[in-house]
Amino acid sequence: MIHFAELSRRIEALMVTAVVPGLSIAIIDKGQLVRTQAFGVADARSGESVTTETIFEAASLTKPLFAYLALQLVEEGVLALDIPVTNYLPEKERTADRLFDISGQNESGIFDYVVNETAVQQITLRHVLSHQPGFPNWTNKGKRLKLHLAPGQRFSYSGDGYHFLQKILAQKLGENPADLLRERVLMPLGMNRSHPMGTGLEAFHVATGHNEKAEAMEKWISSEMYAAATLHTTPSDYARFVLALMQPDSSNPAHLSEVMTQNMLRPEVQVNDCAPWHHDWPREDVNLEPDLFWGLGWGLERRDDGYAIWQWGDNGDFKAFVWGMMATGTAVVLMANSNNADEIWLDILTEIVGGRFASLGWLARMAAYNRQNKEQAE
Repeated sequence: MIHFAELSRRIEALMVTAVVPGLSIAIIDKGQLVRTQAFGVADARSGESVTTETIFEAASLTKPLFAYLALQLVEEGVLALDIPVTNYLPEKERTADRLFDISGQNESGIFDYVVNETAVQQITLRHVLSHQPGFPNWTNKGKRLKLHLAPGQRFSYSGDGYHFLQKILAQKLGENPADLLRERVLMPLGMNRSHPMGTGLEAFHVATGHNEKAEAMEKWISSEMYAAATLHTTPSDYARFVLALMQPDSSNPAHLSEVMTQNMLRPEVQVNDCAPWHHDWPREDVNLEPDLFWGLGWGLERRDDGYAIWQWGDNGDFKAFVWGMMATGTAVVLMANSNNADEIWLDILTEIVGGRFASLGWLARMAAYNRQNKEQAE
């Protein structure tokens, strides 16, 4: 049994120690949403409180939702998991030197164009959703997006891979992916306070991001959806999505079937210790994480009673984390408006769920490795 009064006191103490201005949480127990709670302030300048309806940047928590949309299209026969995704492009573009370079400049600013090498034409939907396309995580504006690993060679987390897929789906379907996500996933699941991008939020209470010193920062407004990073939502809304995974319903058009849900949450590739945001990526030799894998859109953590799902979000001054055990119907969704918030995820999850969390251990090791290399470079 979760003792919520003691949990609240513990969270408040952790926030003070870690200098986290605001946080919101949703807890699922035995397949039911049993608790939503808000802590602290949405903006340190005004002192306005966070509420359970306050919207946060969910960052990479966008990825599982977009994967869910893609798998809906697989079930309908619109897409296939193991067909090269470039097959969905017009022939004129498939044979061009640069993909998505019709105007000579990609409007998103994420990457200017994709080098259309032979290996790019081998990337499948399965590769993208399980982070095996071979792309880096993000390519800076003005740089060519190109493969550094062969598709399917090994796990390498890639936001660019998801945006690459988004661009292809936009051409394949002739629809705005943000509209598709709203119409096919967010609205049918009752995620009424969820938005694929950072515009259109004027009528909502939106948290302000804060740096390590709890100083309020100017908000980056994303006027285009990035399938890897731009979801704005609340923990209670995101919990509705997690519950849809726990309770698949073929009669509900917004839900995946039980079979496809099982496919989504089945290990596809083992996670390794070479993160694409490290200066030495991609190393030739990698060490595999014994209990961490990736499925079709979700990280998977092997535990004694099965696999837990997980995904972290990091937009700098916003942090998020979701962890859930399908077998027991237990899940926790955490969102905060602080650069420091990932320092307290482990303590909060330990209070609620208990046990060890290989996912958070991996994230901590990857962050420590990055800090060490930065210090050596300086």
